[in-house]
Amino acid sequence: MDEIWQVGHSIASELGRTLYGRADIRAASCNIEGLRAVARPIPPKNPNHAEIEGWPAKIEDKKALAIKLAVAAGKLIAPPPGTK
Repeated sequence: MDEIWQVGHSIASELGRTLYGRADIRAASCNIEGLRAVARPIPPKNPNHAEIEGWPAKIEDKKALAIKLAVAAGKLIAPPPGTK
């Protein structure tokens, strides 16, 4: 799991953002109501990256699906102390 945090911190740093935590979700859980998880590796730093495609056009429909994904992902996991 240290590799996940390293990738997260690296990407946050490149984007000039702060990494507050993560939520893990299985790709199969993203394949709902027209959505699909698609592998989109970002070599060499993030070979496990995936994107969710098939979002509806209406914002309220997007929000409803995002809530379902958040429930499937479970709780937010804070970064371990001292990781950067």
